Amino acid sequence: MGSVPQEPSIFVHTFELFKDVAATVRQFPKPSRYVLGCRLESCCIDFVVALNAIVGPSGIRHPEDKEKALRELLRQLDAMRLFVRMADETGAVSAGTNERIVGRLQEIGRELGGLLKSVQRG
Repeated sequence: MGSVPQEPSIFVHTFELFKDVAATVRQFPKPSRYVLGCRLESCCIDFVVALNAIVGPSGIRHPEDKEKALRELLRQLDAMRLFVRMADETGAVSAGTNERIVGRLQEIGRELGGLLKSVQRG
């Protein structure tokens, strides 16, 4: 029997972030849930899909295209950081939840930075 290929760690971490965000948004107060929560969740879903297009089995192979896509992912990550900050500052999330999500975002940012450097080096 053939073994199932292991997913890249950045994809695993990003999927964990999505599950965390989805669970957190369900707990947002109603005024925040349908605006800020939906934006955060949508941004996270878009991020997972875009990341899969880069590191997935049929991902981008040409280095210039991969670099451009990684830079776009970094912009999307910054948008998620902004939404999480807004949720924190409006009291939509607890301090512990905010800390956990911010930690995941930082970890993913470091992994994206490493991928970008490896693509730039060739």
